[in-house]
Amino acid sequence: MRTVIEINPAFRPYITAEDVLRITDGFDGCGELIFDGRNKLRRVDVCGADVVVKRFKPFNAIRRISRRFRRTKAERAYHNGLKLTELGVKTPEPLAYVEKHNWWGALVDSFYICRYQELQSLESVMSDPKALDAFADFAARLHNLGILHHDLNKTNVCFNPQKPYDYWVIDINRMNFRTPSLRDRRDNLQRFCKSGEIFNTFTAKYLDKAGLPDSLLPEWIAAKDRYERRRNCKKAFKRFIRGRR
Repeated sequence: MRTVIEINPAFRPYITAEDVLRITDGFDGCGELIFDGRNKLRRVDVCGADVVVKRFKPFNAIRRISRRFRRTKAERAYHNGLKLTELGVKTPEPLAYVEKHNWWGALVDSFYICRYQELQSLESVMSDPKALDAFADFAARLHNLGILHHDLNKTNVCFNPQKPYDYWVIDINRMNFRTPSLRDRRDNLQRFCKSGEIFNTFTAKYLDKAGLPDSLLPEWIAAKDRYERRRNCKKAFKRFIRGRR
């Protein structure tokens, strides 16, 4: 077994590789389980630091082979977190990432560790016009900085309850950094919410905040409707396949 570990220099004076490996090796029995889904999250104390440890769901044998030479989700999340911090975009502070590979190099297990932050999701304030306006400004700022989240939905945009219109991003392993085209911007917003009044209002605000012409609005709304139809068709097909098993 080969282990890869990288620790944020800001934590190295008082958190060692041994400290990090202790919580990843004993993941199932440490701290408090705060999310149990495709990935698992535990809140743990590490040398006095209140952190979240995210364990990514392992790939099956075929995907382990196909992804052997790609950066892992854990590594991407860690370096994306550092980059966001450098750009002044709020995300829970990255502490470390850990990868465990078998003898021939395939990924067996991976973890991303960041500082715990008490946050509330954008989903909880969707009906607040001020929250929607602030999110439009935030999304435009991300894109103007060259940040494409690729899962910019209402649960991955959060805020500190003490500062309700000051947004953070989480679940950051899929993002990349480049100057976005108009299509990049449009497509990057389609996961935010379902088609309807909220999306239309938000998109109009976004175009204004980003300094883009409002003449784009009808085409962007039509693209969103096409996206929803494709998504619904995929869901229906998956339900049909499950029902045939």
